[in-house]
Amino acid sequence: MTATDDTTLLEVPPKLKSAEAQPLHEMLADRRGRPVALDFAAVTQLGTQCLQVLAAAHQTWQAEGTPFEIRNMSDEIRDGLLPCGLQPAQIGAKEAQHDA
Repeated sequence: MTATDDTTLLEVPPKLKSAEAQPLHEMLADRRGRPVALDFAAVTQLGTQCLQVLAAAHQTWQAEGTPFEIRNMSDEIRDGLLPCGLQPAQIGAKEAQHDA
């Protein structure tokens, strides 16, 4: 965990499966009301329960006017959201940065 400006940057486990949903929820609940960014650089799997936690957190932070974002999401994880009917922005993911 690192802090940049007022935003806390949180590292998350590479495999966000059902067993990680409760710890992810608790980690975010502890930081409610404060700007948060999640570093997804190492994430290779994102299960539906963790996806639900992220969607709810993004919605909560947005309703409260507090910054919430997911950084460094891989194209594979982004593409995996589409069958769930979600766009990356709906869970706080920043647009993919591609070199020209």
